[in-house]
Amino acid sequence: YNVDHDALDSDHHPEGRIVHASFNAFDVLLTYVPNNGFDEKSFSRRRNWDTAMLRFIEQVERPLIWVGDLNVAKDWDDVGPDPKWFRDQTNPKTNERPEEDYCGQPGFTAVEQKRFKAMLTTGNLIDSYRHFNPVPNWKQDVTWRGGASKPPMPPFAARFYGKGMRIDYCLVSKGLLPRVKSSSCLGYGFDRKGFLGSDHAPMLLELFREDELEEHARAAAPEKVAEIDRKIE
Repeated sequence: YNVDHDALDSDHHPEGRIVHASFNAFDVLLTYVPNNGFDEKSFSRRRNWDTAMLRFIEQVERPLIWVGDLNVAKDWDDVGPDPKWFRDQTNPKTNERPEEDYCGQPGFTAVEQKRFKAMLTTGNLIDSYRHFNPVPNWKQDVTWRGGASKPPMPPFAARFYGKGMRIDYCLVSKGLLPRVKSSSCLGYGFDRKGFLGSDHAPMLLELFREDELEEHARAAAPEKVAEIDRKIE
């Protein structure tokens, strides 16, 4: 599949970065977003991707679940332990700093965050993990973690060891939110427990079946009434 219908090969992305599947009640879009890199060639590639993605989202007519490595940490607290360290990173080969909006570790530049938030707003998309985990805690939130150095070097000698970024998502159309049972990150820790051999943790999105929705709504009703009462008080 290819979200850019103006591309020369409009049927499939040439790098196989997109899977699109339609179900009865919603569509699922899986993407592996290109890294922003440190130079203008990479910036342009990512800019073109984001432009095509935004155009696709503007045209979506069905409820959407968008999952995958989206290669952007949405907010300041979505990296750790020190967001400023990520924002201060420069091209490791040249140590050059681009214009301000493009400064920082790829995936944590201001321009990437701005474009990503525009997509969420345009598509009325909800960050399901953050919906269920509203208080940022980078140690449990990050989905990508840097690896340790190989022996005989100590683990902490690696540039990204002990650091992480939340760059993998399960986004859902706002209208689908009542169907979301849970959204969680299954990997954690400096030694990447649960990462299953990858440097990215698996994400789990659970949905209520249609026959479970009414029962769930009834079970949640007393809590909603109590919440309204508290606000009135």
